Amino acid sequence: MPSNATRAAAATSATGSAQIGPARHINARTKRIAFSQSFQDHSGQRSKGEPIRTLIRILTTGAALLGLTALSTIGFTLTHQDTETPADVIVVIGARMSANGKLHRESLTRVDKGVALFTANLAPRIHFSGGRATPDGPSAGAQMARHAMAQGIPAAAISIEERSLSTLQNALFSKPMLADAQSILLVTEAFHLPRAKAGFWWMGYDNIQTAHSGRFRRAPDNTISLTMIGRETLAVWFNLGRAILWSATGRRHDDILQ
Repeated sequence: MPSNATRAAAATSATGSAQIGPARHINARTKRIAFSQSFQDHSGQRSKGEPIRTLIRILTTGAALLGLTALSTIGFTLTHQDTETPADVIVVIGARMSANGKLHRESLTRVDKGVALFTANLAPRIHFSGGRATPDGPSAGAQMARHAMAQGIPAAAISIEERSLSTLQNALFSKPMLADAQSILLVTEAFHLPRAKAGFWWMGYDNIQTAHSGRFRRAPDNTISLTMIGRETLAVWFNLGRAILWSATGRRHDDILQ
């Protein structure tokens, strides 16, 4: 039979084991609670930071798209070659004009390019598109036509669009006057040609030839205007948004395209 000492040792061991069991259970439960709280705190911090990360991703993506657009515009501007394929009509779209109807240099060079193409027999007609700087002033379309006629272009070969105030409206308002044209020869500066061509393509013209009146817009000191490159980069995406909105509203609100 076990001695009293042996029984006492066994009792002590059993009591110790009984005490250790609940202690381990409590300790494990405490760890689980602490882990759960830590996870919840981390999730809360992550949720609070998610809008900032989303905004950063949006800004980064936008900056990348604008950068690619700018590089593509510059690349096209530097490498564009004029077409040598005849078209049904030469389309010259207006640029800047003073309130009194005086055409700025970039408008005049576009007209001169159109006249040269007409003289080279690349089209039997020439169309000028451009609205008014002031409601009661002359239109850019009419002023460009006058400049062309002063160089010998017959009035019978000229058509004029006088309502447009943007590149998209150049395409929209010129369409009825060019309804019988199967192909057009589009004239503007090279940096502007991709956006202009996209606008006329959007209005249903598939056969669009292009010719540039100059490559870059020039500042008064004849240096390249980097501001215009930046503006053109933004205008590409702005035009896309306006075209989508105009289409979504039933193509009834032409002022959206200004």
